[in-house]
Amino acid sequence: MSDIEIQGHQYVYQKIVAEYRVSAPAYLPFGFFTVRVVEQGSSFKATPDIAVRDLRCGGHLAVHATAATVEEAAIEAIRQLYLEIAKQDRGRELEVSDFVWIANPVEH
Repeated sequence: MSDIEIQGHQYVYQKIVAEYRVSAPAYLPFGFFTVRVVEQGSSFKATPDIAVRDLRCGGHLAVHATAATVEEAAIEAIRQLYLEIAKQDRGRELEVSDFVWIANPVEH
């Protein structure tokens, strides 16, 4: 992350270094989702643009992963997403309403 000042206003910005379009497995109610990766000092943070709704509170469980390389971070974020989906057993097929799309996932 870096700071910049423009006309007296302070802004923080992150460089998006990769964006992956990931095919979803057949048991999910959508075909693809996106994982964005940003620089974070000497490491990389990856976040999917979807999150599964939490059965207990109705909120969503956004996941992310930090790793030494872009690819490691992306793979770990995908793995964490699938682990969260597996924890939310609904006893039925998953529906689109079971997920939340995150417009800017790198902020989470």
